[in-house]
Amino acid sequence: MSKNNSTLPSFKSSLYDHQRDGIEVLLGKPAQLLFAVNLTILALIVCALVWAFFAKADVIVTATGTLQPKQDLRRVYPPVDGELRGIYVETGAPVEAGDIIARINARGAVEAASRAQEARLKLAQVRSEVELFPQKRVLLQEKSDALKVQLDAKRREFKRREAAGLSQVTQAQRARLEESRAQLEQAVRAEKTARLESEKYERLFASAGGGGVSRNQVRQKQEALLDAKAKHRSVQARLAGLEYEVSQAISQADSEFSSLRQEVAELGVQYATAVQKIEEESAKLNFKLRSAELAASAAERLSFDNFDEDNYLKLYAPVSGVVTEVSSTQLGEKVEASRPLISIAPVDAERIVRIKIAEKDRGFLKTGLPVKLKFNAFPYRNYGSVAGTLEYISPTATQVKANEIPAYLGRVKLSRETINTPQGEIVLTYGMGALAEMVVRERRFIDLALDPLRGVSN
Repeated sequence: MSKNNSTLPSFKSSLYDHQRDGIEVLLGKPAQLLFAVNLTILALIVCALVWAFFAKADVIVTATGTLQPKQDLRRVYPPVDGELRGIYVETGAPVEAGDIIARINARGAVEAASRAQEARLKLAQVRSEVELFPQKRVLLQEKSDALKVQLDAKRREFKRREAAGLSQVTQAQRARLEESRAQLEQAVRAEKTARLESEKYERLFASAGGGGVSRNQVRQKQEALLDAKAKHRSVQARLAGLEYEVSQAISQADSEFSSLRQEVAELGVQYATAVQKIEEESAKLNFKLRSAELAASAAERLSFDNFDEDNYLKLYAPVSGVVTEVSSTQLGEKVEASRPLISIAPVDAERIVRIKIAEKDRGFLKTGLPVKLKFNAFPYRNYGSVAGTLEYISPTATQVKANEIPAYLGRVKLSRETINTPQGEIVLTYGMGALAEMVVRERRFIDLALDPLRGVSN
């Protein structure tokens, strides 16, 4: 105890002797270190602000979509209503043209097949008439030419007789004759022009792709031709009537001249009727051919060869491709002729991604932008993405469903239709969901950081 008390003054005295130096040491170095740390932090903040003013980040717009064929799907409809007795394809399965894809039990199929056979027979008969029509047209034309020769001869004789009795014709009658003849010439020219227009549109419509004209335009030109013919006949009838009146006035003095005039008029009517008959026969035959072709086309999906030994109706794949949808799969399920049973994407169909673009993201989008596609079936972290190009944006927003927000529809063209995996290249399947990312512009980091503050101030 005495020993401890003896050492205590020595410790206190030493602490007292070094107190000022110790405090300076303890307080001096940390102050310098703290200043250096603060200066470093300030420099980093200044550098970050300068970098934020000049550095830029991509503004990315995202949109969801689905992988679909670019061409229209070929939808297979049952020819008649019935019950499903067998389905031999499934979604995603490849099919070849002519493969049996389903069987249905249709009670009215036999009657429909009979009507289809009748339609095909009628079409063959009409086509035979079309092949023979040129010979018939030659005969009709020869008859018309013979009437024309007789008419010209009678008209020349009529003019000679007319010169003798023309003094009996009043000035008003002469003016009416000239007017009617001028109208007839105009009607003939109008009919010729209408015929050329009608033939032109029919040739264009019959060419590949429809020639850029519609069936309604062809019909309008045909109706214009019929109107021109009717006007021609009307003017011709008026002229014939006027000639009859003039000849009647002359016939009062010369009965032989009256008889000659009547022969000219009759021949004129016969000649006009013969010419009109040629055109009417051609028009009627064309109408019959089109009607028969439409009826046969509507019935081409059904024939007695489509029935199997159980009298079930077989449905065949119209094209080679990939099945994208099967609406009915349960045996005994009702199928309707108005509802497609199977949808097929043609084998040469190009794969695209159809996306829905929100209205808020539409502003800076434009066609030609590069697109990064991330498919849900292949996680991006493991399999990456597929590059594409935005090739179409709808001009207006569309609301597909009643409770859905309107959106713009877009189409993305893929740079490749496969994705790389450890197992090799895998073809992307129709119906796969995808997320499309598009860089629309660049913005400074300082602007991105200030956006929340601007939103609060607004």
